[in-house]
Amino acid sequence: MEIESDFSHCLEYSVTELIDRGLYKDALKLIDSTHHEKTPQIILNEARCYFYLKKSLHALEVLKQAEEKGWDLNPFFDLKGKCLYQLHEWERALSAFEAAAEALSSPSIRQWITRCQAHIVVENNPESEHIIHFEPPIIIDVRREWYQTSLTVAVVIYVREVLETDLKVQYSPKHVDIDISQAKPISLHLSLSKEIVPEQSSSYITPSKIELKMKKAVPGTWSHFEED
Repeated sequence: MEIESDFSHCLEYSVTELIDRGLYKDALKLIDSTHHEKTPQIILNEARCYFYLKKSLHALEVLKQAEEKGWDLNPFFDLKGKCLYQLHEWERALSAFEAAAEALSSPSIRQWITRCQAHIVVENNPESEHIIHFEPPIIIDVRREWYQTSLTVAVVIYVREVLETDLKVQYSPKHVDIDISQAKPISLHLSLSKEIVPEQSSSYITPSKIELKMKKAVPGTWSHFEED
């Protein structure tokens, strides 16, 4: 039993590490490669992978396993709500987020509840096109770090729980524009110190951050990331 417990902990750690690096398919392969009984954390991480791969129906099927086993569902409600939100099932998503808030309320969950309520109001109101929408102030600066190799340069932007549908990135040789549509919208304009190759630049999302990786137009070392 102790050996199996140690194996489960190692598997949970390895899967979490892959998810934090945005390697969702690799995490799923690792989970599928073992025949041990899945722990609640493995079930949750498996569902998270499908969610971030925009396969919310698959994620919900995985979460249903927790319900069938009679586990404590509080850690699962938040993710269930996000999956249902991604599927535009506002009423069911709202119920899931409200259940999550009962267990542990947080600013993030309250924002999700507000989003669902707004969608429900607009969907149920025949005069919805006449509703005056409140536009929250746009955040123009967030914590970020950069690193480089001789061929690439990357920037990590620390914004949590961003959906792929909420992220828009536009690359040009000397500029990068980033827009994140959340309850508190974020808009960043980066003026690069040197040129990149836009068509060879990409982004990926993890639960805790966004990372942009860009190909340098000319290999070498940058002394700083943005223009002074």
